[in-house]
Amino acid sequence: MLADQCLMAPCAASPTPPPVQRPSSQPMSRHQSHWCTPTKETGRMVVDYDKRTGKKMINQYLLLRTLGQGCHGRVKLAVDVTTGQHYAIKIIDKWQNDRRLSLRAYNSGGNDGGNDFRARTPDSLQPSSLAKRRSYRVSSGQLEKIRKEIAILKKCRHPNIVHLYEVIDDPAAKKIYLILEYMEGGELQWRDGDDRPVLALGQIRTIFRDLVLGVEYLHYQGVIHRDIKPANLLLGAKGAIKISDFGVSHFSQHVMHRQALTHRTSLASSDGAKQQSPLRSITSLASNHKGTTLGLPQS
Repeated sequence: MLADQCLMAPCAASPTPPPVQRPSSQPMSRHQSHWCTPTKETGRMVVDYDKRTGKKMINQYLLLRTLGQGCHGRVKLAVDVTTGQHYAIKIIDKWQNDRRLSLRAYNSGGNDGGNDFRARTPDSLQPSSLAKRRSYRVSSGQLEKIRKEIAILKKCRHPNIVHLYEVIDDPAAKKIYLILEYMEGGELQWRDGDDRPVLALGQIRTIFRDLVLGVEYLHYQGVIHRDIKPANLLLGAKGAIKISDFGVSHFSQHVMHRQALTHRTSLASSDGAKQQSPLRSITSLASNHKGTTLGLPQS
């Protein structure tokens, strides 16, 4: 495809900018790339521990270390012990932590006797113990966000979008595990500790090209990311940039009207970063099936 050729193009000067071809909505053959692999859905989770290292295992995935943590979940590096392949596993709580139920008994009792309540209360009901007790309840809002993020990741298959390989969702578990493509290069680093830029002009051109291809594909699929920033742009082993973290993304209105991908059509409660960076401003472009014309730097 022409888009693949753009990804591999060198940063030498050329008379005209490379054309951006609109991605096809038709599925591609499996042999073309791993990002064409359909997402696997697993409804049973088995928790175990590796006998040699003592590290936790989720099904066949051995959890190695934490890659990052944010308000929408934490990400761990894992290895599939059956294949040796590394993955990034995003762990999301689908049950909301709620301590109000257990603390209510203590607070109401405090009005009946002041400190006498503390004196006659067993250790198991003291505040220090109650704080450790956690009552969990299903959060419909949280499930909605998770459902929307999974729907977006399953819908979007593109070389500049992080690929979702598997979803582990056990009805009896309090967490959902998203088995994602592992990006060895990590987050895009565009400045050093002294706030000085670290990217050369040629690198910026390549990054911008990859970003435009990914965002254009998302808009063609009716997806608005809403949180484009360097921290959500991941670098692969071969230098390609891929867009990640769809925790606050949503479908455009015409897509939600055309097909019910989620139960509700309201937007996510958080808009991501408060200050728009120049990269985030790209997502404000109108999204329609006629496409958006973008000016790319010559390369």
